[in-house]
Amino acid sequence: MKRYEILDMSPGRELDFIIARDIMGWTYDEEWGQIVPQGHCKPSELWSEYEWSEKGYSRHPVGMMGGVAYMGDKPHIREYSTDIADAWMVIEETRKRGWNPYIEGSIFGKWICMFQDIHSPNSTGRILADTAPLAICLAALLTLLEKEN
Repeated sequence: MKRYEILDMSPGRELDFIIARDIMGWTYDEEWGQIVPQGHCKPSELWSEYEWSEKGYSRHPVGMMGGVAYMGDKPHIREYSTDIADAWMVIEETRKRGWNPYIEGSIFGKWICMFQDIHSPNSTGRILADTAPLAICLAALLTLLEKEN
C-alpha cells in the first residue's frame, strides 16, 4: 500500500479490514472462509451442532466470545475506524510493537495522531483527520508503511 492510498482512505469496513489484517494480525483461514484473529479456534471447536440444538441457540448469535465479536456465527471485524473503543485496541497493539502514541485534538476540530518508535527518536505516521478513530488507524498504517521501507 502506498502513502497516498492510505491518506485517501475513508472510515468504514475496507479500512477496518486492513487494520485487522495489517495491524491486529488477523489472517485468512480456509475453514472460516475469512480472516480471523491469530490463534483463533476452528469452527468445529467453537460450537457443536449438539450444543446449538440442546441449548436452543439460533445459528446467528451476536455477541462476544474470547474477546472476539461475532456477527452470525463468524468472527466480526471490529469498527476500528469509527468507534473509539475499537480504535483503542489499535493503540494497545501498536504499543506492544514499541510505538508510543501521541493523540491530540486540534483547535480546528480535527485530530492529530502519530507514533514514536521507542527504538528511534523519530516520530512516524503523523496524520490529521476528522475523528480520533480515523486518525489512529491512518497513523498506524503510515507508521507500518514507514517501518517496512
